[in-house]
Amino acid sequence: MTNELITYCRYYKGESITPYNDATTAWLWEVEKEWAHAGDNNQVEDLRQYLQEYFEAQLAEFQIDDATPITLKALIFKRYQTFHALTHAEAKEPFKQLYLRHYN
Repeated sequence: MTNELITYCRYYKGESITPYNDATTAWLWEVEKEWAHAGDNNQVEDLRQYLQEYFEAQLAEFQIDDATPITLKALIFKRYQTFHALTHAEAKEPFKQLYLRHYN
């Protein structure tokens, strides 16, 4: 399953160490790696919770037609929110900007 999920990642391609020097890109690589291995690491329930929080932040329709799975977006949102110690409402717009800069 991991190999299939990697095809949806923009930065993580299965490497064991990030090839990126830029802090934001390296961070996104880490989040994608976590997402790609979530099933292997019994984190599926966590992803369900993050997806619920993503919906609660009213992001369900955000970039819905792009190729990035919504569970990956939800994990990026959760990690962004946690890293910056923000509420859902506070994290929503900065997350969108980050996402559009790196995934659009």
